Amino acid sequence: MFGFIKKLFALDPKELFLLGENFLLKGDFKNAMNCYDKILAIEPKNILAWKKKTFILFCLEMYKEVIMGTDIILEIDPEDIDGLNWKGMAFARQEKFTESIEYYDKALKINPANLESMSCKSISLYFCGKYEESIKCTEDILLINAGNSNTWTTRAMAMAGLGRLDESLDCYDKALAIEPKHIDALTGKGKVLYAQGKYEEGVKCQSEALELTSSLIPPLDPQVDTVPGATGIFAYDKTNPVPVCFQDGQIDYLSTLQCECGCPFDFHRAGSFGTCPDGHIIDGYELMCKNKKHHIMLYMDMYHKGPSSLLPKDLVRGKEKGTGLAFYVSNFPEGLTEAIKEIERLKKK
Repeated sequence: MFGFIKKLFALDPKELFLLGENFLLKGDFKNAMNCYDKILAIEPKNILAWKKKTFILFCLEMYKEVIMGTDIILEIDPEDIDGLNWKGMAFARQEKFTESIEYYDKALKINPANLESMSCKSISLYFCGKYEESIKCTEDILLINAGNSNTWTTRAMAMAGLGRLDESLDCYDKALAIEPKHIDALTGKGKVLYAQGKYEEGVKCQSEALELTSSLIPPLDPQVDTVPGATGIFAYDKTNPVPVCFQDGQIDYLSTLQCECGCPFDFHRAGSFGTCPDGHIIDGYELMCKNKKHHIMLYMDMYHKGPSSLLPKDLVRGKEKGTGLAFYVSNFPEGLTEAIKEIERLKKK
């Protein structure tokens, strides 16, 4: 009898929701997701559970799944602001900035003063090269909240895009007056100072940004060939990812791989895929050999001090380097070359 009551209690959506919240607060996405999935099995249109599940998917950078989640949220409530904003952000994270603006505009039609929609839209406008519109959007935000360092930073970037360097510098200074350790503002200010020929000041800003970035890097686990507790096929299974050191380590490892016919790969980061046995977030990379005959997915754990010495099954190392990005490319592999050019263009700004 006690076991039966306990089972019924465990299937109570309210209790599952509270349990999921507890897991979420601890950063235990796996168990939190399990709770929300159980709720949705009982109540398929529970919008709060869908929101929590979609939030976790966003944290895991599973943007295609985020879009599917927001579609269900918006089917339940077409005017849900979170659903519209999250869908816009998921498109933006996939560098589909025009599509993202469409959903921010839908949110703003419902609530013209929604700061999250306005802020995200200003950033997407910048990345679309619509600098004047981005600046106008930041003006509207600052009328509501002049103390937003991110908005001043976006405004500064758009000013720089138009070549209005003095105004850009002024905006970066305003951002840094609000948040002195704002990494993007320090980096952008350094680039503007370089463009003005103020190299010493530029180096100082860039160095400070680099020091702050380094302080955010989590401690690394030792170099190993396989992660502790690994099961399944090395590299091909999420339970046995390739241990490497940061994204540069991922690129270095993947660029040396060749398929059975001796051809290097094009590759991009398809997203995050939960956690591996050692608790680290897993990155998934989609690879296509340059002769288009071999199409595979490999999984990696970038929180180790060095790369694995092992190779994925049926792959070899070669002298000819592959080409890829530690970012998602929406129309991979055809769009990889253009994506690389666009990233290089943005780096020069």
